[in-house]
Amino acid sequence: MQTTVREKQNSIACPRCGSEMVLRRSKKGGDQSSQFWGCSRYPRCRGTANIA
Repeated sequence: MQTTVREKQNSIACPRCGSEMVLRRSKKGGDQSSQFWGCSRYPRCRGTANIA
């Protein structure tokens, strides 16, 4: 049996709940396909952060 270890891609914490943030792409708005950090607990938490 092989165990898969998921590496953390970042060390950014959600500003709303403290969970891990994941890199996402915008699908709507003026900046379509731009990237941003979104909470891994979405849709329960809608915390976001801009990429600096």
